[in-house]
Amino acid sequence: MANEWFFKWHSIGGDTPVEIDGFDGRKIRYAGIGFGGSSRIVYWNALAIYVKKKIDEVFAHLNEELKISPGHIRGKMVIETYVLCKTFNALILQKADQTENLLLKKEKTGGVNYYKFKCEASQFALIERYKDSLIAKYEIGKKINIAERFELLASKYPVIISGVIITLLVGAFLVMLSSRFK
Repeated sequence: MANEWFFKWHSIGGDTPVEIDGFDGRKIRYAGIGFGGSSRIVYWNALAIYVKKKIDEVFAHLNEELKISPGHIRGKMVIETYVLCKTFNALILQKADQTENLLLKKEKTGGVNYYKFKCEASQFALIERYKDSLIAKYEIGKKINIAERFELLASKYPVIISGVIITLLVGAFLVMLSSRFK
């Protein structure tokens, strides 16, 4: 997406209409205009839609994977996806900012780009919400006591747990018997 999509914005000032994906099912068409004003807002809005869709797809896939993954690796999966999405977001927005500077024919001034900041903040907030909701949904990092852990194991492995209980009961009975005959 990145290079091709960003490159098309350099051609919006020509006489031939340029068709650019808006990522919402519509196409953006510009010809004969400079970059700025409404075209700048459309640029950042389309980019925000693209990044949000990608983040939605990644976390939807992660949610499906978490359903079938062992509990002990779920936390790592969520954190790795969280870091990956934050990095993806930062890199795309860095490229967008560089492209915008070229389109506006300005040098990087070190100031805050309002559009980039707004897009970045909303995407980072989305990534945080996904991470927090999956941690809560799958109870990642939740401390459970021994009774809850035993109940969880018993629900997943009833035959094994039944055997363990019988072994423990027989062992306790044998200890009790051996103490009587001393």
